Amino acid sequence: MSDSQYVIFPPAPHSGIGVLAVYPPNPLGYKKQEDGSLGINIAMVYSDTEGLWCYLPEYLGQAIGDLIKVFIDRPDVSKPLPVWFDELTEDDFEADGLTPKPVTFYIPAETLEEKFAPLTDQRLDFWSEVTRKSGNTSLPSPHAQLWFKHPAPGEADIDGGKPFNQGLKLPIPTESVVDQLVIEEGMYCTVEHYFNQRIGDTVVLAFGSLRLESVVTDDSADIVFELTPQLLATLPKTNSLVVRWCAYDVVENASGWSDALMLTFKPGVILLAAPIFEQSDGENVLHHDLLAGGPTNILLTGSFAVNDLIALTLEGFTKDSVRVTHTYSQTITVASKTLNFPVENFRIQNVIGGSLRATYILTRAGKPQLSKPADVTVAGKSLSLGAPVVTPLVEGKLEVDTVIALVEVASFWPLKKGAEVRMHWKTDINGKWNEFSLGHTVVDITRKIVFEIGSENIKPYASAKLAVKATITNPGEKEIFSDLTELKIGDPKELVLPPPSLVDPFTNPLDPLAALPSMLVEYPDAETEKVRLVCTPLPFGFDRFPLVELDSANQATFLLNRQLITALHGETVRFKYNLNLDGKKIGSSPETTISFKLIADQDPRFPRPRIIGFDNGILDVKKLTSTDKLVVNHWHGQRPTQSLTLVLIGVDANDNAVRHVIINAEASVTSAGLIRELSTLTLEVLRNLKNGTTATLIFSVRLGLRGKPVEFPHQIYQIESLVELQPVITLIKDSQNREIPHSDQTVDPDITVEGTASIEQQVEVLVNGESVETVTTDKDGKFSVLLEELTVDVLTVVQIRALYGDRLLSPLRSFTLRKALQVNNSAMALHGARVYAWAHSKDFLGNTQIRAAVPSTGVPPIRYTSSNPNVASVDGNGKVTGLRNGNTYITVQDRFSSFSYNVDVRNIYRLDVSGVSMDHGAAVRWKDKIYGSEPLTYFFNAMYEVYSNDVYWPLHSGWITWMCDTRACSGNAGYYVWRGGGHLCRNDGDIGYWAWCLRPVN
Repeated sequence: MSDSQYVIFPPAPHSGIGVLAVYPPNPLGYKKQEDGSLGINIAMVYSDTEGLWCYLPEYLGQAIGDLIKVFIDRPDVSKPLPVWFDELTEDDFEADGLTPKPVTFYIPAETLEEKFAPLTDQRLDFWSEVTRKSGNTSLPSPHAQLWFKHPAPGEADIDGGKPFNQGLKLPIPTESVVDQLVIEEGMYCTVEHYFNQRIGDTVVLAFGSLRLESVVTDDSADIVFELTPQLLATLPKTNSLVVRWCAYDVVENASGWSDALMLTFKPGVILLAAPIFEQSDGENVLHHDLLAGGPTNILLTGSFAVNDLIALTLEGFTKDSVRVTHTYSQTITVASKTLNFPVENFRIQNVIGGSLRATYILTRAGKPQLSKPADVTVAGKSLSLGAPVVTPLVEGKLEVDTVIALVEVASFWPLKKGAEVRMHWKTDINGKWNEFSLGHTVVDITRKIVFEIGSENIKPYASAKLAVKATITNPGEKEIFSDLTELKIGDPKELVLPPPSLVDPFTNPLDPLAALPSMLVEYPDAETEKVRLVCTPLPFGFDRFPLVELDSANQATFLLNRQLITALHGETVRFKYNLNLDGKKIGSSPETTISFKLIADQDPRFPRPRIIGFDNGILDVKKLTSTDKLVVNHWHGQRPTQSLTLVLIGVDANDNAVRHVIINAEASVTSAGLIRELSTLTLEVLRNLKNGTTATLIFSVRLGLRGKPVEFPHQIYQIESLVELQPVITLIKDSQNREIPHSDQTVDPDITVEGTASIEQQVEVLVNGESVETVTTDKDGKFSVLLEELTVDVLTVVQIRALYGDRLLSPLRSFTLRKALQVNNSAMALHGARVYAWAHSKDFLGNTQIRAAVPSTGVPPIRYTSSNPNVASVDGNGKVTGLRNGNTYITVQDRFSSFSYNVDVRNIYRLDVSGVSMDHGAAVRWKDKIYGSEPLTYFFNAMYEVYSNDVYWPLHSGWITWMCDTRACSGNAGYYVWRGGGHLCRNDGDIGYWAWCLRPVN
């Protein structure tokens, strides 16, 4: 076929020409590429949850029941699988059933991701096939080229919560400050090569209000934007410029905008040249590791004159965005074109992973001028806090005998007041780590932080690896870790330990029963070590010596207790001591050999066995009861588990030898002697011993590790038998030898009790149940005891208790001690007037007095008698009444004593009436005929108290009588008379009336 010949029919495959031809499917919104392919971006695939939306153009003969299949695959795949298929239904046509609706469908995002590998330019065929209802299969549609390009250009966003893509690198301007000089000269801004950068990508730079675009022509190169003076001059005058960038590819996948880079904008201002970080590389990265622990240098260039003041400010941000600043000041003394400012290494280390900015202010003649800033990022392998420094070191090691080590925490630029600083000290011995930590709260950020480590954390770890690190936690910030300081603790020094020795004045061998010896331990090089004395062999059951601290003289004294040294009697042992540090033995001393003397039988330093209450060597076996006890006082070296034996040796009533084992090799359970009640068998053996013989108690103890038991001193008793009698009180008497009958009373405080009991035995006198005295009966079994300090007015009960045998009690006797009779025996004067006239019930004042015995004295009955009852009488209560003028004695008497006192009675009268009339003078003479008579008026007051007012005297109302009173009344106008209704004054003395007066009663 010539070149001009062509085929008219049949058409070529996939040409879309034919009776049953169909069209390829189309994605909605595809991006037509230069090679004709259909570009698909991420948004088209993922904007709908069902995937990429596509449609199929109407084809000839489209009918219900057609089966449509859509394929995406390489052309060389022989049997591709459809990515979508469906059978047309009535829903795919208009109401007439003939007019087709557009056929739309979705291709899932997962299918597209499976077909199109990321980061490739792969195109795949995209076509459809229709199987008609008739069964005829149309030719496949023409094959379109489909390209799903993903992922989007640029790094992925690392923080979806912010509006900008945090994963994109910031743009890099050639100037960090845009001053007037930069505006005039222009500058560049670089977008570094980004992820998935492809030729044809469009990179957009937003520089302030400017928007610049650049199409990528080299997929491996950075994109550089030139900002010409003309462009910069159009920027509005502000304080700062916001710089961002974004990229989108040929299918319109977009990176999103980067975060903002803020540039200082100073139009019209010319700044000094920026400082130079001399050790930073071409990428403005300062590598801390390359400083080798030294400082970095900041170089200033320009023209610096004498007296210029330079203030260099270093501002940094740690990797955690903590801001730090420091200013270095220098006054120029020699003009120069350059200046150097060394920056301490720790400041660089503190901001590893962060950045530094340096600016300076030059002040000349009082006028300041600011420089441009210089920025570097800081990189390094070290942690942001330097390693702590440990001192003192010898050849790089911490000596094991270091008393105090110092750990200085590295300087920390961001340190704040209140920060918590911790130091961690970790030692390693054969893979076993031991760690402790110290803390410190910062109150002054200018001071060094130094921790002290005592020898207790050094000496036990000889030859150990040592790791030291520090952490700092500023308030409200996260913990910062230091680099690790790795050292080694020095090897242990050879221990030189002297052997233990006996403390003066003790010498070898030792007497186990003498004063307690001590062992002296000495370690001259001691610091915090402890020591323990070791005895070899140590008797079974003994605890090892305690672990003790050494004193200020580096010595320790161990007292050898009595139990140990008695257990070692007759033995030779070895003593040494172990040196201990932090709970671990680090050495042992040489041994010292010590011998202990053998303890002999019946050594007088041991106690004797005995029966309590029989301490005079005489044992009255008839007095023994089951409550009596055998006792051995605490002995030297007594301890539990010792084997004890107690044997009684004697002769019974039938002259047979007695050997009775009371305790047979029994283990001691106490360290406080031995006390044991008499058993029934032992009591029977003792009571059957023959009177007048001797009995011996032999007590032995196995004290030592080996050998026979040691006998204590023997206890030898003289045996006596006792006839046990019940005590009887035969007499209780007073000091006058008067017997006091049972339950009677006495006033004598000196009471003697007499009685009988067993011959020459002790009895106990009980008063009201309390023991007051112990006496011994005489050879006739009698006893007498004087009771003292008895209580008055309390029933006193007396009993006698035998202190032998079954401790029988006597029948009780009782009595009551009262105070002796007490009476006021001074003379009594009854001088009050008494007038016998009419019957009366009242006493005359001064004519009576009650004088009874002092209360609670005397023994009833108490009797009162008058020696002359006609002169004065006395009743049973001690009331004395005067009856006639004269004297008498009143006697007060109880059972044991009596008291008398004199009573003087005066002014006893009777009322006497003349019976005949007479004048006043005659009446007076009639009165005077009897010596001692008195006018009635003299005793009116006394009579009034008894007989009431004279108005009421029981006389005839018609009487008028003279009072026989020589004293005038009413101003000497007359004399007293009495008439019915009372006495009155009459001035006619010649009238005749009866007379009445008072006659003495003698």
